[in-house]
Amino acid sequence: MINGRITRQGIYFEIDLITSDGELIPVDALFDTGFTSGILGIHAQDVEALGWQYIATERGVPTANGEADFLIDRGQVFVDEHQIEVPVFVGQFPEIDRVILGYQALELFYITFDNKQNIATLEVKLARQ
Repeated sequence: MINGRITRQGIYFEIDLITSDGELIPVDALFDTGFTSGILGIHAQDVEALGWQYIATERGVPTANGEADFLIDRGQVFVDEHQIEVPVFVGQFPEIDRVILGYQALELFYITFDNKQNIATLEVKLARQ
């Protein structure tokens, strides 16, 4: 289980992005329930350095700014002592301006938070099985 940070801007969890060379890059990922189309979203400029493999294009994805097209890369993350391969939505500003964990991340992770106590946790579902 990993602890998150609750701020006025949202809930953040530190996860590691795994480059194609196996290097771990720690990032603060914003849990964004408004991003309903995917598990992970990253700005195009940031994903270039990771060396991830392009797998598809998703057109007409709803965003807060209307519909947008996204490239989908095959990425790897290290979360809660687990290496996980995930499809990554790669976009431009303003659709993606930071690393985000989308609503579909709830299929992989248990996420709990208590705003009053300023506590947030994320746990890989596989860890409980």
